[in-house]
Amino acid sequence: MQPLSRDVLEAAEREAARSEAQGSLTEPMVRLLRTTGFARLFVPAAWGGSQGTFLQQYRNVATLAAADASAAWCAAVASSAARKAAFLPKSAQHVVWGKSPDTLLASTLLPSGMVRQVADGWLVDGTWPFVSGVSYAEWLMLTCRRAEEASTSDALFALVPRSACQVHKTWQSAGLRATASETVVVSAAVVPHDHVFQRNELFTGKPQEASGACYDVANDAVSGIAFTAPLVGAAQRAIELALETVSGNDNRRAFSHHEQAILTLAAGEVDAAQLLLERVAVTADSGALDRSAVVRARRDFAVAGGLAVNAVNAVHRTVGARMTAAGGHFDRIWRDVNAGSVHPAMSLGAAASVYLGSTADA
Repeated sequence: MQPLSRDVLEAAEREAARSEAQGSLTEPMVRLLRTTGFARLFVPAAWGGSQGTFLQQYRNVATLAAADASAAWCAAVASSAARKAAFLPKSAQHVVWGKSPDTLLASTLLPSGMVRQVADGWLVDGTWPFVSGVSYAEWLMLTCRRAEEASTSDALFALVPRSACQVHKTWQSAGLRATASETVVVSAAVVPHDHVFQRNELFTGKPQEASGACYDVANDAVSGIAFTAPLVGAAQRAIELALETVSGNDNRRAFSHHEQAILTLAAGEVDAAQLLLERVAVTADSGALDRSAVVRARRDFAVAGGLAVNAVNAVHRTVGARMTAAGGHFDRIWRDVNAGSVHPAMSLGAAASVYLGSTADA
């Protein structure tokens, strides 16, 4: 996947307000998810995909987020969903990508549904909240518990066509409105026998079908990239807008030394967040992932997300009113970053429990 061009970013920024107003990405933005390479980023090369790297995912998602965090979030979800679909049997992969590697998918890790084996395949039934990108996805990767199992240890991913899903418009968030993270309901839909795989294959990075470095990675080591990169990229744009606001001697004198120090610290926090995510991506791409690296990645997602939120809120407190009055898109950045910060990938408490537990066991 090539770095995003200036033309792409300008187009994304032009469409951002319209996407937000309608509560989903506009058609031009959906097309960009395909033409820029996000849809095929983790599609196996055998189907014409890029079979790319996590560093490519991080950098391009963060870059797009500077123009529109919602579009970046959807781009990250689409690429991550395709990586999950690569764990399916080859016959199911052919159904998804046989005609094009740019098929758009959506997915969720939450095992909110049930599957039961029947004569014709698997019967899927359930309700899944917060499915980003469902408004344009052609296929969904839905996590389901097996009806005969009491725990989620044997959960399956089921490939379900969008036509078998009902979408309830429940997404009323103040930020990331255009992600259309709606609720999906599937009522007794039967999918073929080969349209499922064990969720544990994804979690352990030990696929039965997929072959390649981007699949041989424990999910905890990389899944947070999709949700922290949009926040960090948007935070970087917030810093740029703030620096433009205070540039020049006359403007700078309008701010106290304390306010200037706050902005300086915020800029450093965003740089630190970028470095953390770069390290996560480079480590995952290298294949040098032992248990400590996976645990550290979970910590770094939470810390990087927190740094991005802190920086954006500091900018908002210091120069936010001036930037909003100037007609920039900082107000949307502020809402988007704070909305995204509640995603479980940014839960410092959950990350700390795993990180400190791992350290104690070492």
